[in-house]
Amino acid sequence: MKLFRHILICLGLLSLTAPMAMAAADKGVASEVVSQQGTTVRVNQGHIELAAVDQAATFSLYSITGQLVKSVTVSAGSTMTLDLPKGVYIVRCAEGQWVKRVMVR
Repeated sequence: MKLFRHILICLGLLSLTAPMAMAAADKGVASEVVSQQGTTVRVNQGHIELAAVDQAATFSLYSITGQLVKSVTVSAGSTMTLDLPKGVYIVRCAEGQWVKRVMVR
C-alpha cells in the first residue's frame, strides 16, 4: 500500500478524494456518467468512453499501480471509445484538472 501511495504521489494523482466513478452493473454494461468542466468519462458495455464538449481535452489513463496505459486527445464535440482489458483505471483530465477512478468489468 505504501508503494501505491508513493507512486500516486510521484504522478501527482493523490487527489483521488474527488468524486469517483465506478461501474454500477456487472460486466460493465452500465455505469454512472461523470461529467465535469465540459468533459465526460464513463464505462459502457466494458469500454471506457471519453468525451470533450466545448474544447479539446487530453486524457491520461493509468493502471491501478500508477503505470501510464494510454494518453489520448479528444477533439471538441467528440467522443472516443477505448477498449481496454478488465480492471481498475485512473483517468486524469489535464484541461479539467480532475482525476477519476473507473472500473471495466
